[in-house]
Amino acid sequence: MKKYLFFLLPTLALASLFSLNACNKDEDHANEATIEISSPTEGQMVMAGATLAIKATLTGKESLHGWKLELRKKADGTVLFSADAHDHDLVLTIDETWTNTVTEHTDLELEIWAQLDHDGSLTSKVVNLHAHPM
Repeated sequence: MKKYLFFLLPTLALASLFSLNACNKDEDHANEATIEISSPTEGQMVMAGATLAIKATLTGKESLHGWKLELRKKADGTVLFSADAHDHDLVLTIDETWTNTVTEHTDLELEIWAQLDHDGSLTSKVVNLHAHPM
């Protein structure tokens, strides 16, 4: 019996160290991102027929795997404009435009997502604004 314990205990100890090390590696490599939306600003008014500049910078702790944006009616979630890109870089920039064609006063929300990895992990930021009708 002692013969088996002599081989079994070191093997179990070594296996435990490998499994603990694997958990720590995954935690150390969790990507994060900051999303800075420079346009539009919170509460901005978009006049009838005006072009809205959508500008943002996404910065990852590690390389990001793309971005997506949606401009939606706040009341029912109807998407008025969307765009995306599958880019790989530490810093991604968004430079898009949308022209206001709404037919009534409409509260809007712009949501921008950063894709953190190829597993679909996302983080997002929202800005609220208002569109005036044509």
